[in-house]
Amino acid sequence: MIRVYLMETGALESPEVYENALMLTDPDRRKMLEGRSGKPAILSLAAGLLIQYAYFEYIKGTDGEKEILFYFGDAVECTSALKASGHVENVCKTAEGRPYFPDHPEIFFSVSHSGDYAACSVSDVPNGIDIQEHRKLSCDISGRFFAAEEDYYLKKVSVNATKDFYDLWCLHEAYMKYTGEGLKQGMKDVSFLDALKGDHAKTYFNAADGEKIRGQVLQAPAGYSLGIVSA
Repeated sequence: MIRVYLMETGALESPEVYENALMLTDPDRRKMLEGRSGKPAILSLAAGLLIQYAYFEYIKGTDGEKEILFYFGDAVECTSALKASGHVENVCKTAEGRPYFPDHPEIFFSVSHSGDYAACSVSDVPNGIDIQEHRKLSCDISGRFFAAEEDYYLKKVSVNATKDFYDLWCLHEAYMKYTGEGLKQGMKDVSFLDALKGDHAKTYFNAADGEKIRGQVLQAPAGYSLGIVSA
């Protein structure tokens, strides 16, 4: 079972909302962000806040569905819900920078932020998530990053190359978060073309250890891409 949460970050531009949210994030992130301001700080705070929200929503239980995608208003709504819990879950990072709950290693999560949104996935299986705001680009660069069949599709087949480029980018970034190896993983090692086409029956592929991995493009706000990879 995987849950995905998406939060708009604009409310954190208010100093009052920012300070309230800061007190509801894990101690390490709180220390890092104290006295900071501006867009990078807001996005980092949003990610930390959403991790806490996703954790407490997740442990409430599930209705048995494999995947549930939640959209909710903004940081004010999230902060209000967390205040009632009265608890902040500790968050640590591995040497490679992968976040985890030291007190609950059985719960896996991933977080991402871009533009005006933060996204978080939480599950009982390893997973990675990535969200990206669309910007103008030349898809001629796709050959530098993606597998040959993905590059061909973007240049010769796609009717919306910018969106498809970012959908693929999110899936590859999510995969690197899933493995915990970051950029050293290399984007050309795997192809997510079937996932890009929406053929979810064929989104499984074998990782280096033979384990089957699933990649999927999720619904995202206009002008954004959102992708998840999981066991």
